[in-house]
Amino acid sequence: DKRTTRDVIAVSQNKHNEWQIYELEKNLSLRSLGKVPTASLRSAIRFPAGALDDPATLSVQEQVTGAWLNGKPLVLKASDGGMKQFQINKALTFGNDDANLLVLQIDFSRVASNLVTAPTIKTKLVSMELNGYWEVRPGTDESARNIPLPAKFGMSPDVFYSLP
Repeated sequence: DKRTTRDVIAVSQNKHNEWQIYELEKNLSLRSLGKVPTASLRSAIRFPAGALDDPATLSVQEQVTGAWLNGKPLVLKASDGGMKQFQINKALTFGNDDANLLVLQIDFSRVASNLVTAPTIKTKLVSMELNGYWEVRPGTDESARNIPLPAKFGMSPDVFYSLP
């Protein structure tokens, strides 16, 4: 190999501020993030045609301080019993059975541990727990709320959910 060090792209070992994939089953402990006060979680989600004729509900735990779909904030509909419910309207989606970017902002200072419970989306057709893989990044950077490409091009297929 005659390449110089300058010719080779080095990957930083410090991935603290990069998106990393975590498996979120019923609960996920984000201890490997260290003692971070906040983190962003993101995934791609596809709503089938007709699923959002009536608004859907995103149910999350109380330490979720914000939720965005395709960079637009979701409206907090209710908050009780340690859970919050955000409303998802058809106008916020790309429509046409397309992938949408869902981002959650979590404040861990509200709980004793970095424990995350899987969110649930309920439409008029189906209720689905979004347990599986999510991309996670520490911090509250506003750039985490959206990506420069549509979710179908810019998101990993590992973090894709499709409502039946």
